[in-house]
Amino acid sequence: MEKRIRKYFSDAYKNIEISLPKVEQREFGIGNLEKKIYKRHMGFLSLEELKTFLVNEAPLYISYSAAYYRNPTAPMDRKGFLGADIVFDIDVSLENLDKAKQDIIYLYDVLKQDLGFHDIVVNYSGNRGFHAHVRDKDALGIGKEGRSALVEYFNLEKFNYRELLKNYRRWKTLGSQELEILSSGGTLGPSPSEYKTGFLGKLLATLYSLLDDEGKKYFLKGDWRKVKSSHVKQAIDRIKLNLDVDTQVTSDLSKIIRLENSIHGSTGLQAKILDINKLENFEPWRDAVVLSKEPIIIKITESTKLLKYRFLEGKAYKVPAFLGIYLILQKKAVFSQ
Repeated sequence: MEKRIRKYFSDAYKNIEISLPKVEQREFGIGNLEKKIYKRHMGFLSLEELKTFLVNEAPLYISYSAAYYRNPTAPMDRKGFLGADIVFDIDVSLENLDKAKQDIIYLYDVLKQDLGFHDIVVNYSGNRGFHAHVRDKDALGIGKEGRSALVEYFNLEKFNYRELLKNYRRWKTLGSQELEILSSGGTLGPSPSEYKTGFLGKLLATLYSLLDDEGKKYFLKGDWRKVKSSHVKQAIDRIKLNLDVDTQVTSDLSKIIRLENSIHGSTGLQAKILDINKLENFEPWRDAVVLSKEPIIIKITESTKLLKYRFLEGKAYKVPAFLGIYLILQKKAVFSQ
């Protein structure tokens, strides 16, 4: 069965463009139906050599190191670490990618606008989410702790909202109700009309939505006199996304991750590189299908629903190859002939 699936993968790889910087400094690993990575410490001297391997061998899974090495095929302690891309893996579900889309767009925005990174590649994982690869020179030397701190930053972990309000004073109304507000003269600061992107832009827009009409007029001018610390706390709570980031992927410098534009061995879908500006409209079953659409006959081993179809256990169906292979890889079906 695996040999037949790999033939479909091989045919697809003939028409797939593979791009990866410094391929000769990367470690690679491959997998099969039994194990996603059964062999690693592999290397390729060029993209052409890698492409030939994919066409000829068509592994069900292929992953590569975020790290760069002097000798990528050597044992780990002799590879000669040179630095590593920062990788974020956001995983949700194939059936509902909306949250993952919003997470990756927000993450990309903060990476670029707040942290100043520019060389960022985003791709669909081929299954349940998205990956972001940061390849700026300044990112390569960031260690494990720094990478973990980035995830904490995105999720606003250990965040003290009062740090944004260092100038606040406590005032008591006539009814002795305690309020926390900024210094009475007003504080000129950032406004939503100035900052529209990144974490700050999101915070300011949310703060603006919490103010009354008078407060909004002040705030648009950068005057925070009507902003209470309770407003800031509420805004922070609202914009916390709790990104579904696999922290091990981000912090582990020796981790290998799925090759962009390769075919995912659990779905048959492409781990396609995406334009961040078009990501909201991305639809895997329309945009990541690379296997043949020619019909094949499969036998269902477990009743399931997929797209607009309902498949019943024990029945045989004629379906497009990409759909049938997905069900086979999900262990819901087998080839019927």
